[in-house]
Amino acid sequence: MSTRAIRRGATTIAAAGGLLVLSAAYASASGRATQANTYAHAASGPSYVVSFSPNKPNEDSDLSITLTDPQQPTSVTFGLPAGSTLNLGAVPICSAAPACEPATQVGSGSATVVVNGYTISLSFAVFNTAAGGVALVIEDPNGPPVVEKGAWSGTKLTIDYPNGTYNGHQIVVTQLALTFNTAGVGRGNYIRTPAKCTGTGWGSTAGFTFAGAATATPVNALAKCEQPASKKKKKKKKKKS
Repeated sequence: MSTRAIRRGATTIAAAGGLLVLSAAYASASGRATQANTYAHAASGPSYVVSFSPNKPNEDSDLSITLTDPQQPTSVTFGLPAGSTLNLGAVPICSAAPACEPATQVGSGSATVVVNGYTISLSFAVFNTAAGGVALVIEDPNGPPVVEKGAWSGTKLTIDYPNGTYNGHQIVVTQLALTFNTAGVGRGNYIRTPAKCTGTGWGSTAGFTFAGAATATPVNALAKCEQPASKKKKKKKKKKS
């Protein structure tokens, strides 16, 4: 396929919208993909993994999540464990994504996309935007960066999955991984762990919404937490009379 044809296809898909759709089309058309040996839409159900670093109670922390499903959700909503603190004001706001200042970045991420038997790996940056939103920004080699958006509601983040096709083949986002890893700029941290560590860990739930489904499919996850080191009291020596 010629460079002109690649650019024309990418431009057409860009007009239809969708960060990952655009990138998948370019990667597939230009050969920047790996042939998948096997692929089944319903091989297994959705899975969710969440972790904090550091994972001690009441600490400024990085948060990592991985959302996996061989089927194509329309959206996913995940919630921070109960007691976690989300401080959207800790980071300046990017008001014109994708032209975001470095100080507005709150994390990074990656996605695995399958289209026409090809598996494509993508990476992107995550920025803090107005009204409790985030912008997932990926560079496109054929044009300007493309933005996929998410929104916080309290301590729950919803991300819409792109819904599109390339040359008649469905674009399927099988895995989405995000890490929020900023310490904020002068006003505290973006995310802080719960105040106490329970015996089993910090529970969190992700809801996968699929086309035609009346309710979201909930998937639970536990983030390991480390009990703070206990402080041993020193025995006072009795004074000799």
